[in-house]
Amino acid sequence: KIWDRVSITVFNDAVFAINGSVLRALGLQWRMGATVIIVLWCVAMPCIYHFSVNWGGGLESVWNAMVPTYAVLNLALMACYMSADWNDISAAIRKREGLDLKDISDKEGLLKIQRVDYGTTGEK
Repeated sequence: KIWDRVSITVFNDAVFAINGSVLRALGLQWRMGATVIIVLWCVAMPCIYHFSVNWGGGLESVWNAMVPTYAVLNLALMACYMSADWNDISAAIRKREGLDLKDISDKEGLLKIQRVDYGTTGEK
């Protein structure tokens, strides 16, 4: 009776993992954390409790609520990285790695960046 919703939730959970990975790779962990807390704890948890306990919907109502909850969460996480300032993120990475914009303006500079070796010698 609930397995179709369980399957959709598992798929949505996989999409959540991808969204989380993108946000962590961009250094937007705090934005991700705030989004998860707002969507799951402040919105979804009270709604699920209300439907399953107060209205007596039980386990079936929990799974009914999980599908739209994770869909909304995934959309909110996508909005986090789609609305991010990618130029600022790129500039911060270049500054942290000691790269200058002119280093990547030509093909040879790009190849130099790709050949960076962090092997056992400790040299770049």
